[in-house]
Amino acid sequence: MSASIARQAEDTARTLGIDRRQVFPVSAQKGLLGKIKADHALLERSGLLALEIKLSEDIIPSRQRYVRERVAREIGNIVETTEATVAARLTATESQIAELKALGGKNLDMIQAMIQRMREERDTYEKKLESFQATRAVLSEQLRILLETLSLAASMR
Repeated sequence: MSASIARQAEDTARTLGIDRRQVFPVSAQKGLLGKIKADHALLERSGLLALEIKLSEDIIPSRQRYVRERVAREIGNIVETTEATVAARLTATESQIAELKALGGKNLDMIQAMIQRMREERDTYEKKLESFQATRAVLSEQLRILLETLSLAASMR
């Protein structure tokens, strides 16, 4: 590396307040020619190989970890919300059953109205459950595609 490039890299690191090892001087022209001509020495002098190694060993795995954690958090939130909804529905249903038992046949119209209300709530719950499952399937597919993309990017190094 020439003294001029070394000085520019030092100045850049100092200006950005980062370690000099985080600055990668790269020649796009040399890199392109090295790739086109399959000239490994020229490609190495371009600085692209060092940058590609850094990306493949540090940055891409970190990004994959971040994406996995984020998706897990989001799915976890959806599961928790659904679980709370199911628990609330269960409590409401148990309460309604207790009311039905207390009535014990005293008022048939009221019982039929409560049964109808329970059926409607069950139908609503089943629709929400279907929606949740569809959303979960979409998220799972998006996660699979994202992980495949990141894996392809990592394997192209």
